[in-house]
Amino acid sequence: MKNSYDEIFEYLKKAGMSDAKIASFKKDLEEKDKKVKEYITSKVSYYKNILPELKSVIENAKKEEDVQAFLTKHLEVALEVFSDGASPLDIIPKFKLGQDYVTDFVVLGVRSFGKPYHVILVELESPLDNPFNKDGSYSRHLNQAIKQTQDWQYWLRNKFETFCADFSERLKRVNGPILRDDLRSAFFTFKIVIGRRYMYSDRNRETRSSIFHTTGSGIEIMSFDKIIESVEWYIKRSKIYIYPEL
Repeated sequence: MKNSYDEIFEYLKKAGMSDAKIASFKKDLEEKDKKVKEYITSKVSYYKNILPELKSVIENAKKEEDVQAFLTKHLEVALEVFSDGASPLDIIPKFKLGQDYVTDFVVLGVRSFGKPYHVILVELESPLDNPFNKDGSYSRHLNQAIKQTQDWQYWLRNKFETFCADFSERLKRVNGPILRDDLRSAFFTFKIVIGRRYMYSDRNRETRSSIFHTTGSGIEIMSFDKIIESVEWYIKRSKIYIYPEL
């Protein structure tokens, strides 16, 4: 059976590349694949070990700080969960917007096609807070959370250069000085994590899905169960689509 690179090697040979160069190219690819597999294997193992504790923390949390403390201790989990489809690059817990506000997390990611960067500001509410009232209207807790993200947006519009400077200085995995200029063209969205999945009716889910578009400000609402499911999905995806032996 041919591996995923055989057709490439055959094409290169037909194009006139020497056997020596093809062999060198093949060795480089194999080394890269080995490192990627080692990284994914390590990450899957870490997620499997941490999953029972994550479930317990969310199940027994009395307030958002309980989950915040766990995710701050395990930032790799938070980075994966909140990256929103972007390739996750870095995450900062309790990031301050000047002296005015404090976020629960700010995530930096990048789409598969590259720049612009994607910045996600995360607001955690309590797993015990119902996001909607019985009549389908926003609960007091959800209204407060939406107001919080709107305050962040207002602050960013007025003090954006302050954000670019402060955020780039706090990042550890990305070159801050270079990033600072690129942040000016970044795509910003907001996540509100509130309640458990059983609190969301079908009607609530429809309302939630429309909020992102109708607010015009990219506000996504998710339950705390989505945190657990994101970790479970990474494990499952890695096994099914990448390395079945995991």
